[in-house]
Amino acid sequence: MVSQIIQDIPFKGTFHYDKGYVYFRNIGNRLLIGGGRNIDTETETTESFGKNEQIIDYLKKIVSSKILHGRQLEYPYQWSGIIAVGDKKIPHIKQIKKNIFAAFRLGGMGVAIGSKVAERLTTLIVDNS
Repeated sequence: MVSQIIQDIPFKGTFHYDKGYVYFRNIGNRLLIGGGRNIDTETETTESFGKNEQIIDYLKKIVSSKILHGRQLEYPYQWSGIIAVGDKKIPHIKQIKKNIFAAFRLGGMGVAIGSKVAERLTTLIVDNS
């Protein structure tokens, strides 16, 4: 979810909460927060897109109680995703065929490990060009 503009956003950077299950960061003067799938794993084991109100409420409570201490925000941008998981907690970073490369199956930790995965993917692309 991405919040309304916050004039006095008190942080800059990327942060994790609840053992990495919740992530948040600023995007300029807005808050991006996501994750929380661990509180409703049965519903979140799906291949269908859709909002999960239980998780949305959970994330809003974290913002109010832990991040912005009592502030209630509006979230004009919301979306859902599907976690690419497998039997191992190792992302796939590979060349599919000539000029087609892929990085996927981040196991719900895209924000936490995405920059390192992107770095490895970039190296793979450069080395194979």
